[in-house]
Amino acid sequence: MGGHRSRPAALLTSLARRTHPKLKIEFRATDDLVDLAEAGLDLAIQASTDGAGNGTVRKLAEIELCLVASRGYLDRVGRPKAPADLLPLDYIQYRDDPDENTIVFADGGVLPSPFPLPPRCPS
Repeated sequence: MGGHRSRPAALLTSLARRTHPKLKIEFRATDDLVDLAEAGLDLAIQASTDGAGNGTVRKLAEIELCLVASRGYLDRVGRPKAPADLLPLDYIQYRDDPDENTIVFADGGVLPSPFPLPPRCPS
């Protein structure tokens, strides 16, 4: 389970124990959009860029994603020095919307969206 999924569960559980000890919290992790009424749920926390669904949506926090690679892979393909150096590299993209293909770097540099970044793995 990714950190972005377990952190809200831990925070909610801690809050509930302190303030509402009789409140029952059931935590389900899924990548699917959930119809709250159909699933019998009162609340959902969704990591997403859109507010899909028919409920009330509120932004709780920003989730930062990072690019990671093993030393072995970087030794084999070289270490990128600029955003454009990422284009020929293999990677797995974890995004709800495959059309979101812009990477924003911490220093403010942006890999422009015209550069296609399709998820790909070596064959």
